[in-house]
Amino acid sequence: MPGTELILPDDDGRLELPEARTGGARELWTRVSRLPTWLPDGVGTRQFIMAIAAEANKPELKDCTPLSVVTAAFNCAVLGLIPGQQLGHAHLVPFKSQCQLIVGYKGYLDLAYGCDFLLDVQCDVVLKGEKYRRWNDAGGAQIEHELPIERDETWNDVEAAYCIWHSRAGGRGVQVIPKKALAALKTKYGRKPSSPWNTETIAMCLKTPLRRAAKSWKTTRQLGQAVTLDDLADAGKSQPSLTGEVDATPPPSLDSFGIEPDPEADAEREANEAQYLDECKQQIDRAETEVNLKALNDDAQAGNLSNKAKTQIAVWCKARAAELKKEGK
Repeated sequence: MPGTELILPDDDGRLELPEARTGGARELWTRVSRLPTWLPDGVGTRQFIMAIAAEANKPELKDCTPLSVVTAAFNCAVLGLIPGQQLGHAHLVPFKSQCQLIVGYKGYLDLAYGCDFLLDVQCDVVLKGEKYRRWNDAGGAQIEHELPIERDETWNDVEAAYCIWHSRAGGRGVQVIPKKALAALKTKYGRKPSSPWNTETIAMCLKTPLRRAAKSWKTTRQLGQAVTLDDLADAGKSQPSLTGEVDATPPPSLDSFGIEPDPEADAEREANEAQYLDECKQQIDRAETEVNLKALNDDAQAGNLSNKAKTQIAVWCKARAAELKKEGK
């Protein structure tokens, strides 16, 4: 469809779309005028449409079903992420006959800072030869990592990736992913040269601990949707439309995405929660005021933890508060 013209909203002028070179792009062009209605405030319409048009036209998507490309494009609009390698927010990638939306490291950062839960978050990789130490003390999990002034970040030198975060209420957490786990993900999802695991390997390494940490945060709807869509992609399952644009059905809630039981994923979630509980218990035992205990409990109750874990943390906080009262603090 060469010369397809789109009138942009808010007096942003007209935009001529490039020639559609894939079935997915041709299908998207017929619906592209509705994309701006799903973009969050602050996301430039012209920039997004040009970026999504370039993604939909990628040769590697030529064998994907057209409707899966449309679904991924509209889901990207709902999240408010600019796709493509230039910003690294998100990517449209093929998986068998389906196009899937994969959120990138910078996309996760953008969504993470969009929620009032976080004060700051830091992600980095540990390279061969760098001094790195991890331990637990009364303050929970700790990391010490000495960074040289100059470093060449290459996949072969990666030893681990980690994420350190602090909440506005005073909570904190550490998530570490060793090289073996990163390599397993790269092998599973980096089979094609165009995969982000091959084109943006370090960014995907940084994204992995960040995404896992996000599962214990109080999230915005967009961050929750991004994590869920990524989980579906990891499970090799089709991603549903967040808008209902493709099949005219109402958009699904986060609780109705229908992810089938995954023993490995369940075991990983349980291990992450156990680690969080251990670190939280140490912080509770170390707390010196009821204000600190309230902040820790508020973080836990707002986070994406099981009811059992939330109840356990509340019990620990209550017990520690009783101890402080006896001590006259």
